[in-house]
Amino acid sequence: MLDSYYFVLDNPAGTPPPPPAPLTASLSHSGGTLTASITGGTIPYHYSFSYSYSGTCYGSTISNPTGTTSSTTVSTSFSNVAYSGTTYNYVCNISDSAGHSATTNVVTITPCLVPETLITLKNGTQKELGKLKVGEELFGENNKVESFETYHVSTLYNINEGLLKSSIGHIHLINGGQQVQALELKVGDKFKNIKEEEIEIYSIEKQQGNFKVINISTTNKTYVANGIYTHNKLPCGS
Repeated sequence: MLDSYYFVLDNPAGTPPPPPAPLTASLSHSGGTLTASITGGTIPYHYSFSYSYSGTCYGSTISNPTGTTSSTTVSTSFSNVAYSGTTYNYVCNISDSAGHSATTNVVTITPCLVPETLITLKNGTQKELGKLKVGEELFGENNKVESFETYHVSTLYNINEGLLKSSIGHIHLINGGQQVQALELKVGDKFKNIKEEEIEIYSIEKQQGNFKVINISTTNKTYVANGIYTHNKLPCGS
């Protein structure tokens, strides 16, 4: 009897469960989708996706910016307009049913190409993108470099095994002049090269790391990179 008494004292009924792990969250992107991964806290969670920008002009949409979920991941689609001088920063705020809150890391979207990309000049020769200067004349009618911006990104889109390497937001010209960002490209889409030939996209590889990229704005909004017609950022008001 005494043994049973001490057993009950050592293991009293109704012992409260341990507190939940601290609430944390991280944000990632793939193509046109933002995904917040949530750990800890107490379900359900309330989430709020938002963005900020640097620059004069901006334009971005988030399909489902707010909501409530009991899942440990929540995703939404997004898009933005690549204006000259503008960078977009996306973030997600999470709160749980116990009143705790957490903010994810920031995902930055910039439209750029890698510095070693060869740009065709007015005289037909090529020069590395990273060595261009404002005012330099490029291939095409009345086409000059108007601005030169350097960024660092964590994701590159490697198209056709190095034909072009761009950031997620770089604007490409495909299928007869359609303007799409790298995140919207699909295998089977077609570029046009400087000889006016169609070049089909057969592979798109996303690479992760720390990459230096450069964006230029040009007079007539297009230029030739690695022999392929591509697009620059849009000027404000376009």
